[in-house]
Amino acid sequence: MTSIHNNSSSGLQKTLQLNNILDELKIHKDIADSLSKKVDDGLPGFNQLAPDNDPSKKKHREELLGFDKELKKCLSDVNELYQKARTLVDELDPTQRESEEVKKRLEECKSCRDNIEDTAEQIELNLKMFDVYPEGWTEFLRS
Repeated sequence: MTSIHNNSSSGLQKTLQLNNILDELKIHKDIADSLSKKVDDGLPGFNQLAPDNDPSKKKHREELLGFDKELKKCLSDVNELYQKARTLVDELDPTQRESEEVKKRLEECKSCRDNIEDTAEQIELNLKMFDVYPEGWTEFLRS
């Protein structure tokens, strides 16, 4: 009897942890959306500055690249959180793992992660399109 009780108690604890991870992912999604807006707002002004060696354009570039860097860090954190969620679900017993609540939470976690991934890709495309990345920067991104 004790092992059954411990198992369900452990499952409840893991479900609560899954909910906490989902909350953290939603916070990261808000951060990603905010960074995306900052980049979108900053791009039109960047193209109006010329030439490339102009100090204000250089400062503007550094600011935009800083947002990109923050978003990549956010995405890294999100992938780590999503992996934790997957691990938690894998540790549940089969009955709990197959419950609608757990499936729904995991799907929400995946959706958050995918959304942030899409945002990061869109920002990278926009920064490339507006030639914000300095020479050699795109090779750095791929590594």
